[in-house]
Amino acid sequence: MKALTAVERAMSRVEVRGWRRAVVWRSEDVSARSARASCIVLAAHPDDETIGCGAMIARKRAAGTKVTIVIATDGRYSTRSRRVTEVELAAIRTEEAVRAAEVLGVAGDDVVFLPHDDLSLVLCVPTLVDELTEVVARIGVPDELFVTSARDGHTDQVSLHEAAQRLRPVLGDGCRMFEYPTWYWYAGPGRSGAAGRVRREWRTLRRLVRNVRTTTTVRVATGGHLTDKRRALACYASQTTRLTGEDAWQILPPDFLRCFLGRAEVFFPLR
Repeated sequence: MKALTAVERAMSRVEVRGWRRAVVWRSEDVSARSARASCIVLAAHPDDETIGCGAMIARKRAAGTKVTIVIATDGRYSTRSRRVTEVELAAIRTEEAVRAAEVLGVAGDDVVFLPHDDLSLVLCVPTLVDELTEVVARIGVPDELFVTSARDGHTDQVSLHEAAQRLRPVLGDGCRMFEYPTWYWYAGPGRSGAAGRVRREWRTLRRLVRNVRTTTTVRVATGGHLTDKRRALACYASQTTRLTGEDAWQILPPDFLRCFLGRAEVFFPLR
């Protein structure tokens, strides 16, 4: 597909922002119910839980509600560095996750790290199911479970999502399940590959409108807890700053992070 022009990129950003606003507007506000519902948050990588659920976690903990965070991989391949080894980066990201959880009100004992390398989950879904089953057996079935969205497309996120779906017999009908988007929320449902700018834009707009009409979502307000979420995100210095000063150090784009600092966090119920 031909590269997008600057005008097309600007139009795309406007379209996706409009899509996000429409999704939030049409979603059901479950903030009050959420605050009282115990939960497990499953993150494919350290920082997913804060990006997608940070304010919700803080809201629950402020109400004294039990939250357990399970992080499936160590995030060691998030960037390449000549100064920090992959093993060292994994340790850094683990420490960052513990600090971020503490900011959100979750004690270190309630943060569970599974023993998987970054980018490896596609190879171990059955093992993931066993490990998650053990977590549930230890802490009890929660009222809610949140997992990274398969819509994001990353192999780790898709695999963790699949493992969570396989937990349904363990969780039973009393546990509500949701997926939380990260990169999908940033990029939107996707652009058409059709030739011709006008035609492509029209198809993209139709896709976005259709997506809003057909997607069921709930939202949890960030009000009162956005400061905690910002502070928790700042704990992930390896993802938000060039930690070593190397130009090649990869960080999360600032406009990506801004997508998750609005008035609500959005979740897709899993049926």
